Amino acid sequence: MMNDIFEYQGYSGSIQISVKDNCLFGKILFINDVITYEADNIKELKNEFISAVNDYIETCKEIGKEPDHPFKGSFNVRVKSELHRKASIRAFTEKISLNELVSKSIETYLTNTNNTVIEHHSHTHNHYHSEQKSMPFTFSSGGDEWTAKNISARMSH
Repeated sequence: MMNDIFEYQGYSGSIQISVKDNCLFGKILFINDVITYEADNIKELKNEFISAVNDYIETCKEIGKEPDHPFKGSFNVRVKSELHRKASIRAFTEKISLNELVSKSIETYLTNTNNTVIEHHSHTHNHYHSEQKSMPFTFSSGGDEWTAKNISARMSH
């Protein structure tokens, strides 16, 4: 959730507190230029953010500079080579581009209602009991719940 971010005309602004200075402050996020604002309460801070965006756009026009626009839809992502390989193979087998696979993956992550990363973990344990020689189990975790599934039981009677 983005509770602590203002939004206006495609720009985002932070909301921060300075206990030392007894004020609220923020800056326009995700652009190269540094544009800040401050106020004594949230309502004023939002107004200052809106004014900062408007002033930024107007100043850029006056000096003949194109304003930075956040989120052009293109960014570099660095991942481990093994993850890159697996993602490329998956995209190929699904007949989609790597960009589409990454985009779908991000969308899935962001729409996950739990906002948690789900990891899959499995391994085999051999348990020895007097009536049984061995009983392999696979333990897998999905979210917070652990389940155990009996793969095979070789019992000697």
